Amino acid sequence: MKVYRQFGIRAALMVGAAMLATAAAAQEAPAPAAHPEAAAGEGEAIGDIVVTAQRRSESVRKVPITIVAQTGAELARSGISNMRDLNQVVPGLNFTAQGPFAQPNLRGVSTTLTAAGADSPIAIYLDGLYQPNQQGNIFDLPDVERIEVLKGPQGTLFGRNATGGAISVTTKSPSFKPEGEFTVTEGLYVGNNVKTSNHLTAKGYVSGPITDTLAASIAGFYENTAGYLTNDLTGKRAGNVDAYIVRAKLRFEPSSDIRFLLSAYAGRRNDHAGNTMRSLNGVTISSFFPDVTYSQHPWHVVGELKDSEGISKTKSRGASLKSEFDIGGIGTLTSLTGYSYVNGLVVSDIDGTHAPSCVAAFACITPYVVYYGPSRTFQQELNFASEQIGDVRFVGGLFYYRDNSHLDSEVNNPLVGGKPQPGAPFFTASQVKTKALAAFGELTWDASEALHVTGGLRYSWERKRGVGSLLGSAPFDFGGGPSWDAWTPRISVRYDIDSRTNVYATYSKGFKSGVLESVNLSNDVAQPETLTSYEIGVKYGSPNASLSVSAFYYDYKDLQVQFYLGLGTVLGNASKAKIYGFDIDGSLRLSDSLTIRAAGSWLPHAKYGAYPNGVAFDFPLTAAGLQQVQYDASGDRLLKTPKFSGNLTLNYNREMLGGKVDGNATLYYSSSYKWELTGRVKTHGYATLNSQIGYTPEDSRWRFGIYGRNLTNKAYVVATTISNEGDAGAYAPPREIGVSLGYKF
Repeated sequence: MKVYRQFGIRAALMVGAAMLATAAAAQEAPAPAAHPEAAAGEGEAIGDIVVTAQRRSESVRKVPITIVAQTGAELARSGISNMRDLNQVVPGLNFTAQGPFAQPNLRGVSTTLTAAGADSPIAIYLDGLYQPNQQGNIFDLPDVERIEVLKGPQGTLFGRNATGGAISVTTKSPSFKPEGEFTVTEGLYVGNNVKTSNHLTAKGYVSGPITDTLAASIAGFYENTAGYLTNDLTGKRAGNVDAYIVRAKLRFEPSSDIRFLLSAYAGRRNDHAGNTMRSLNGVTISSFFPDVTYSQHPWHVVGELKDSEGISKTKSRGASLKSEFDIGGIGTLTSLTGYSYVNGLVVSDIDGTHAPSCVAAFACITPYVVYYGPSRTFQQELNFASEQIGDVRFVGGLFYYRDNSHLDSEVNNPLVGGKPQPGAPFFTASQVKTKALAAFGELTWDASEALHVTGGLRYSWERKRGVGSLLGSAPFDFGGGPSWDAWTPRISVRYDIDSRTNVYATYSKGFKSGVLESVNLSNDVAQPETLTSYEIGVKYGSPNASLSVSAFYYDYKDLQVQFYLGLGTVLGNASKAKIYGFDIDGSLRLSDSLTIRAAGSWLPHAKYGAYPNGVAFDFPLTAAGLQQVQYDASGDRLLKTPKFSGNLTLNYNREMLGGKVDGNATLYYSSSYKWELTGRVKTHGYATLNSQIGYTPEDSRWRFGIYGRNLTNKAYVVATTISNEGDAGAYAPPREIGVSLGYKF
């Protein structure tokens, strides 16, 4: 009852504040300017967002690849507040995790690697800067201007580790006129098997001029929840989350031809929910010990750790400087310099059960402590984007990257009160240094008013060096200090049938560099993987309808794979895979008030080729755990790859009740997919529903809303830890219902 009482008090305060502010605003404040999206029907095409997928600003309809672009307002309406939720609005994107490590799957391309220097093949960019650290890539989105999800290899312009695509997040820049937006939400996690818990979030953005040439902005986000998990040993709640991020920017424009943007951010995320595993289907080595206790329901946990909680702590900070120089009508020279720092701690109960005698016998791995960092990254890019020069325009650039990542692990530390102590019997320390260089260029030739041909090429070179220590030994080199290089081309042809419709065909190639074995500190190396893509498509846009349809075929070679063996890992390459499928994304304005969007991704074929030497863990389950077997996965479906995913979204806006009513409902569906080669561990097909409705009184800047997320209260696995110890996983958050209060000027 305490949680309900707190929720009721906070909700009442928010409602009261909204009513008082509305009354004051109605008398004092002029009506706010119409939001740009409000007049979408008057624009060239519905959903015609300007993107920078080709390193220049242009309509999403003119880019000859499959792109899903969403503005910050669209994401907010659909209930998207962090990176992990993006799959709700991006079909073909399955944002999974290995414990706390972000491992997005896009059209079947993903990873199972969590070693130092082991990046995802889906490159994530924040304001143009590459984000390499998997633990730092489940970040919150307080001041998003737009997100672009580029499907298919982006090996020419984005390059590094964009084998399967790229996710580009652009945050708001300072404005030379005062503006701001603030939103507070107070929600309750409720439903079957759920420990009722509050969920408080607050985010805000404010910007304005300092002088005629200098503007500044600051944005922030805060999240807190007491935890919706139930500790079955005590009956108490578990899985609290506490997070914040602050970002500040300075925009300096001494003339119309020169622009500087200085950004800095700092954040922290303590997430005891995403890394709290529970045994799946009772498949665990601890089942052979008489004092074992299992959790029987989703969102229920047990374990040896304090409050039966896993721990995931991440600290991040960074700074960047973007400098732009317009050169005499010829083009724009851009310099982008960035530094980032990520430091994380992960503490896991690998088997997700409570069995003290199993831990005492060193049969169960609890705790497994990983210091994932510090990771320090510096990058510098120079690029030049020309203006239209006759029939051509081009982009060219140079890229430099340096990363120093640490990974220290400790196994079976002594536990005092459920907290790990020094003195682990097995521990390692590793450091992987990465240096990368690249040069790239792309040229577009307008052969006629209708025909546009683009050709591009990137050369990439990368070297890695590993230094490690085992059980406190003197540091030694591992991995052999290998280097790799690759040429990644792109050729696209776009034909404009008319001003609203075009067809295109694109050939492109992606490259992901090799990975060192920083867990076992051996000389094993996962060699680079490559992907060759062939895609055709059609795009249409009008004020009342838009449609994008594409078909693609991937030739995916040398897939990097990693499997856990309790104390160590197996690292290597699968030979190849073939993937083909279709994407569709369409919007229709049914009336001045109602818009519908339907999107889907169908992958009928996403299978390994010859892969006779796969590593799997299979029955029988014995006191030594699951059996490590050589598994012939040839012709089997790729991991974490649903055959179909899609969403249906309704948006409603109407002047009524003395103000403006806006509403949104987003239904998302994913078919089943497997987490390991044998198919023992699966996420079964599921559907979720997010919805919200808001009211803004006339001549007011305040908005009051109610919302619901995962209204179906569907329990589906979004993170796993699978080893010879057994199968463990974590579930997506349960049903949440809440209220929101927003102010915008």
